Amino acid sequence: MSVRMDNRGRLRGISTGFSGIDFVTGGFQPEQYVVMLGTPKSFKSATLLAMAKAVHAQAKVPLFIGFEMSNMEQQDRLVSLYSGVSLAKITSGKITSKEFDRISQAMAVVEGMRPFVLSTDISSATTVSGVLAKVQNYNPDVVFIDGAYLMQAEGEKIEPGSAQALTSISRSLKRLAQAQKIPVVITTQASLSRSKGGLSIGSAMYTQAWGQDCDVLLGVERVRPDKGDEEDDEGGPVSVKFKVIESRSGPRKETLLEWDWDHGSVTEVDLSALRAAIDPRNKRNLYD
Repeated sequence: MSVRMDNRGRLRGISTGFSGIDFVTGGFQPEQYVVMLGTPKSFKSATLLAMAKAVHAQAKVPLFIGFEMSNMEQQDRLVSLYSGVSLAKITSGKITSKEFDRISQAMAVVEGMRPFVLSTDISSATTVSGVLAKVQNYNPDVVFIDGAYLMQAEGEKIEPGSAQALTSISRSLKRLAQAQKIPVVITTQASLSRSKGGLSIGSAMYTQAWGQDCDVLLGVERVRPDKGDEEDDEGGPVSVKFKVIESRSGPRKETLLEWDWDHGSVTEVDLSALRAAIDPRNKRNLYD
């Protein structure tokens, strides 16, 4: 306790890259199991990747295991985030010479940093034992798993994809974080029908173990979910609410992320400050 009092305002763990979330969580901490919920196409994968990039920027090693996108797709997104070049241009190859130079310079900086480990090797990472093998191989500071609901439970009598299987996966991931003394951060799907009033601990699909087991429950919601999907938003800004739904050791918090894949950027806006700046006579606004 005395150490924390002597370091007021400083993170106890590794920054998520988003100060509003860090303020109430203290960042990613050893042995933490963090779950991020979101309905389909709500920028779960993008936000998880941005947090992994932030961990990397702190001279840490992120292990990013993806089950929803290929390594090539994730690499293209990382290149866009590091260089600020349009994701659509990177994926199509239609970049200018100046943009190519920006990409080359950004990647040269990345190559001089500690490793950023991307993995979509489904044959060896679909089980928690497979994830453990990668942890022991790469010795990461934080493990990120995109689409943990697509993993396979271990045990011959467990039906794949069942609530029992996914509960087993969730509990095993928590034990992995505790045993390896590193943060494990995952994404999983939220139910549209159970999220109409906003994401809550009851929004998780497949099993409630995701919310029950985690130390911190995060959520991402698109401000205008009817405006296309994530894959269609490779150009132009998209607003996403990013919040702490539940936390064992902190309060709730909500911030706004402005995603713009046309410029390879994500900007955090503090919603409380934004609302305070809005004319109070305007009782309804985009962010209500």
